[in-house]
Amino acid sequence: MSTNKVCILTAGVGSRMGIYADLTNKVLLPLCDKAIISHIIEKFPNKKFVVAVGFESQQVKDYIGMAHPEIDVTFVEVNPYQGPGSGPGYSLSCCEPYLHEPFVLVCGDTLWSEEIDIEEPGNWMGTYQFRDEDKSSYCLVETKKDGSILKLWDKQEVQSVNPIYAYTGLSKIEDTNTFFRGLRNGTLIAGEWQLSNGHQALIDEGKLVTYLMPTWVDVGTIDRYRRALALQSEYYDFSKNDEMFYEVNEHVIKFFKDKKTLRDRVHRAKEFYPLFPKIDKETEHFYSYKKIPGKILYECIDASLLQQFLHFLEVEVWHTRSMDLKSYTSLCHIFYYEKTQERIKKISQRHTDLFTPVMYQGALLDPKVVISNINWNLLEQGVPVRFHGDLQFENVLFDIETHQFTLIDIRQNFAGDTEVGDLYYDLGKMYMGMICNLSRVRKKQFHYEKIGDEVLVEFPDLSLELQDQFKNYVYSKGLDFNKVKLMAGLIMVNMAGLHTQPLDLALWYFGLNQIRKCQKV
Repeated sequence: MSTNKVCILTAGVGSRMGIYADLTNKVLLPLCDKAIISHIIEKFPNKKFVVAVGFESQQVKDYIGMAHPEIDVTFVEVNPYQGPGSGPGYSLSCCEPYLHEPFVLVCGDTLWSEEIDIEEPGNWMGTYQFRDEDKSSYCLVETKKDGSILKLWDKQEVQSVNPIYAYTGLSKIEDTNTFFRGLRNGTLIAGEWQLSNGHQALIDEGKLVTYLMPTWVDVGTIDRYRRALALQSEYYDFSKNDEMFYEVNEHVIKFFKDKKTLRDRVHRAKEFYPLFPKIDKETEHFYSYKKIPGKILYECIDASLLQQFLHFLEVEVWHTRSMDLKSYTSLCHIFYYEKTQERIKKISQRHTDLFTPVMYQGALLDPKVVISNINWNLLEQGVPVRFHGDLQFENVLFDIETHQFTLIDIRQNFAGDTEVGDLYYDLGKMYMGMICNLSRVRKKQFHYEKIGDEVLVEFPDLSLELQDQFKNYVYSKGLDFNKVKLMAGLIMVNMAGLHTQPLDLALWYFGLNQIRKCQKV
């Protein structure tokens, strides 16, 4: 009998995922621009899916609906999905009514790259040559020298001279009656119902073999997920702790933990249309749009195109907004001063020596002095316009055939206001993207080093010709270029709190030095 069904377990809370457990369900964490569950789904074309959902179940459903609208999927609600009586074995037992035929079982934190023939007859469990010292967190498979299974050791310390393998979380179940009977008649292991109860029933009848998976990747803990990010991507992890990006099936999908942030983003995206791609689907935490043809501006920018882009911004984006001075100054105070204090607090929780003076480019750089000398009154004297809010060159696409610009990743609001922002903030973002080429930074092309009390930071930048052209543009509009440079430094200091080491520290010191140079003028 052919195997037409795949059951994916996603119900658990992912308690070992650290900070990511507060963000979303672990199967939705991105890896190579796709959610973990997308990598699993794409392994099984033309199959029917049964997905056990529990923790953040609606987010799992919404993502699959956006990313894989073409698949045949049945969602099974698991309750309880945490605490006594829960566990992967219980999640699978909830799916039993839909699995009275051969099926593939996949735990949601299991990835692999080799081709697996799921039509090969028989029951098997995927195994991996064990190397991890912490054996108590795995289901272990003890085998004879010929590969036949002797015993399962689930969440237990084991000492044996026989070969020991880790269960990968991938199984092929053909004898479903025997397997589910084992699940029902099993015992709690480490306080949960485990899959090993079903596997053991197959072993007792001599119906289970191992299937060696040399490319297995476990992404079920924060350390293993981060290791997978580092190994499987040539890019630096730019992810933030409250939003995620995916690119699946010719669509871009964005996730936001905060519902208001998403609502504001969608509102502004629709207001910007057709300068921003058309939103085709939206839920409480996700929106999606079809990929737009074009190159990011970093890949094609030259003097002529920069001139065209600045003209485009003047005509299409930077429309003057009217607001009484007191209210607008209050917005700027919240956006610049209060947000900066929050971001500094965030990064200082990770680095206890953040305010210790260091040597930078041959001079003493004292973070406390630099920050205390920031001219907040100057920053709060903004120019009210309709704004983009993240106007660095990765967030602009240019279609060389139609000569059209498309704006992506607009900021959701300016201190809560979706209609007005500050021209200087957009200009500061642009200049920051010139002195720090984020496209190349994303490819890990930057340097940070601290030797004793000396800090070395190098970021790739755009040509001095383009920087001078931009400076002349700012002057031609009667604007303060030193304030633009100050804004760029402040933006980098704010960005530092959103990223991980060493990029956070590189942005921190580079931004502080940029601010210090402006204070000397």
